[in-house]
Amino acid sequence: MTTLERLINILVAETDMARALLVVIEEKQEALIRMNADRLSAMVERERALLKPTKDLERERIKLLSQVASEIKGLPSGVGEVRLSELAKHLDENSATKLTTIRGTMKGISKRIQERNHQNRILLESSSRFVKNTIHILTGDQRRRLIDQKI
Repeated sequence: MTTLERLINILVAETDMARALLVVIEEKQEALIRMNADRLSAMVERERALLKPTKDLERERIKLLSQVASEIKGLPSGVGEVRLSELAKHLDENSATKLTTIRGTMKGISKRIQERNHQNRILLESSSRFVKNTIHILTGDQRRRLIDQKI
């Protein structure tokens, strides 16, 4: 298997991991909305379990991308110096199409992950405010009263 084929396989694996991560993040959002703490904990653990292999795949992708770039004249070969879009311009049509398709898919998934994470952060902040306000009410915080004391 060539270095380019290995790179494409790693990119496909990264895409699959990103899809799995998106599913977990969506399930985490559902748990947040339903205020299901047990389900939320389970989703956080699944998310953590996916992050290590994702980081390993990323390291391998960076290494392979650098190796492929070093084999092509006119491309910088240092780690992190070449982008997939630039690499695709120097490949045969079939390989370029594969890289471009994978890149587009990953960009779409990454955008959806960012959007869901942003929504989840808002949900968590809202839940946190709700819990704090409830604690203040239950502990008799004098700044917020449930019932007007004036009669």
